[in-house]
Formats: sequence, C-alpha cells, structure tokens
Amino acid sequence: MNGYKTQQELEDFKEFYLNIKKIAKKPGDLPKKEQILQFVESQGSATSTQIKRFIVDLNYGEGTFDRASKVGRTITNYNPTTREYTYAKCNPFRGYYSTALWNGGPYNKSGFLISGTDYLVKAPGHNGKWSVVRGSK
Repeated sequence: MNGYKTQQELEDFKEFYLNIKKIAKKPGDLPKKEQILQFVESQGSATSTQIKRFIVDLNYGEGTFDRASKVGRTITNYNPTTREYTYAKCNPFRGYYSTALWNGGPYNKSGFLISGTDYLVKAPGHNGKWSVVRGSK
C-alpha cells in the first residue's frame, strides 16, 4: 500500500492532499516577500524550518505544515533481495521554498529572499538563524 501500514493511513494521506487543493489562497495586502520578512522580524530571527512553516501555513492555511508531518511518507531504502521499499514519516513540504534561501552558486541567481534591497541573512551568533536586513545591497 505504498508504504502505508493500514488502509486508514492511506486514506488520511489522500484526504490531506485533496483538502490542500481546495483551500483558496487569500491574497494578502503585502507581497509575499514582505510578509515573510515581517514574520522573521517579529521573531527577532528564525530558522529555515520556521520560515518554511510560516510560508506553507500562509499559502495553504494555518496548521498545514504540522498536519503534513503526521501524514507524509517518503522512501528511505530499497531492498533488492526482497524487492521492497522501507518508508519513514517525512514532511512533504521539507524542501518547500528552499531555493528562495539558496545563494545560487557561481552561475545562478540568488533566491528572492536573500536578494534585493530588503533581504534575509544568516547572521553570526544567531546559531544558523536568519535575520532581516533592510535598505542595502
């Protein structure tokens, strides 16, 4: 059953994704980048996971990120002898918006959250948390 132990787990997963598609995205008064920057400012600094949780909840409704952690699955290993996969619980939004925080490397553009006049930066002494810088670059 695609890594789900019971039919009920599979049904919960399907229901979760069908509900996500039904949620109407409500346009905010501010651009998404500004909403994210204001969230990080309100926290003082925020981890990548906190930022992703905020974005997912902003796009799909409050609590979506946490509900996804309970129903999501991912393949962790394949055994060629038994021809079976092993699965583990994993949030399907794990990599959501990761490129927005990526520096782009030598050949690509930086993500939109770390470029522009107002942007996020990993500040030293913040234990890997992101902080907001306004009006520079």
